[in-house]
Amino acid sequence: AGSQGRQGGAGDPARPPRVGLPPVTARGARAAGLAEGRARMGSLPTTRPSGAWSNGLLSCCAYSACSVTMVLANKGLATYYTAAGLDSPDVALLIIQACIAVILVQSCKALKFVDFPDFDWDVARRLVPLNVFFVSMLFTSFLSLKYLHVPVVTVFKNLANILIVTGDYFLFHEKVTTLVVASFGIMTVGAVASAIHDIEFHLWGYLFMGMNCVFTACYVLFMRYLTSTSSLKLSRFSLVFYNNLLSIFLLLPLSCARGEMAIVQDLSIWTPSFVLLNITAGAAGVLLNLAS
Repeated sequence: AGSQGRQGGAGDPARPPRVGLPPVTARGARAAGLAEGRARMGSLPTTRPSGAWSNGLLSCCAYSACSVTMVLANKGLATYYTAAGLDSPDVALLIIQACIAVILVQSCKALKFVDFPDFDWDVARRLVPLNVFFVSMLFTSFLSLKYLHVPVVTVFKNLANILIVTGDYFLFHEKVTTLVVASFGIMTVGAVASAIHDIEFHLWGYLFMGMNCVFTACYVLFMRYLTSTSSLKLSRFSLVFYNNLLSIFLLLPLSCARGEMAIVQDLSIWTPSFVLLNITAGAAGVLLNLAS
């Protein structure tokens, strides 16, 4: 009776017993608060570390430097034969640069700087369609440099980004922000303005440049489709190796049919500047793939 009196008097309402609820302690309250805080923080957007911004900036600078270097080297090669009054072996020059890229990548692998799987026929077979776009992209870019100035080519190369983002939107349902659309508008205005004020307008040059934008977009979009819908997983070094190795076999018959091998075999053209330009273009192509 005494215990019942301490729990409540006769006039007090009966309190329902607590069933299945553990006693709340100070430690439990702190733990619950920390868990709720972590849950709320997980739903908020996290800020990017400062190191990620610096790495992204360095990657953009490296990509720009490699792109400019390769364009200038190919422009030098395109005008090298014109200045000498010779026919330019366009396809053979791409083969030479592809050989340099393969040798460079294989040397890095032999020296244990990088590591990637050995040649696989099944992987090579699956990459042939992608390599067709890759070769077409390089070939049309080289031909456009024969007829257009470097600033015009550089401006028009940005239009390929518009095609890539458009393909991403329709094929992979990627969202496009307003700022991206605005930047594309600026790119288009710049390309049109540069074309209007181009004194030496050349129809073939702009035709090859337009084809280059299309092939560049096809290459990027098909590579994304290939890597996202299949089990094919390649590192950047593997992709550089296969692209350049396969392009040699694709371009060699075309070069022989055009009679370019006789021009390349002429030892008088292998001057130090000619060799340096080819090595620079081949190395810049490899570094461009890594910086991207």
